[in-house]
Amino acid sequence: MKWNVKELKELIEDLDNDTEIVIESIVSGEERYCSDTSDVYFSEDSETGNKLLVFVPKDIEINNAETGRRYTELNDINGDDICEGMTVHQVSVLTGSEEIDFTGEIKFYDGTWYIDNGSDAKPLFSESCENTIIES
Repeated sequence: MKWNVKELKELIEDLDNDTEIVIESIVSGEERYCSDTSDVYFSEDSETGNKLLVFVPKDIEINNAETGRRYTELNDINGDDICEGMTVHQVSVLTGSEEIDFTGEIKFYDGTWYIDNGSDAKPLFSESCENTIIES
């Protein structure tokens, strides 16, 4: 069975919370996505409050050749790859932005890379912060 995005949104909207959905692939023109997902979950956009359906493809996991760890696709201020398991220090650099001075281990959960210190976690990606690898 095939649906366009509008039809899929309408279908999901009418389902109860206990309904299981299995999606084998997403096709856009000639491109094929999510042929195998490692996770699918609902989330909420923290800025707009919009509900999101998030697909995490298995094949998105890219390992850094040097470390053998999953690469976050972000680099620190020295240009070094930030990878899962590294310890990173994050500081705010924009005047007027939230004051951040945070250190923790890079972890991936809920579809996002985080800096986790064991009792709190901050998103790794921030337009107002710089990251420095402390320990790799």
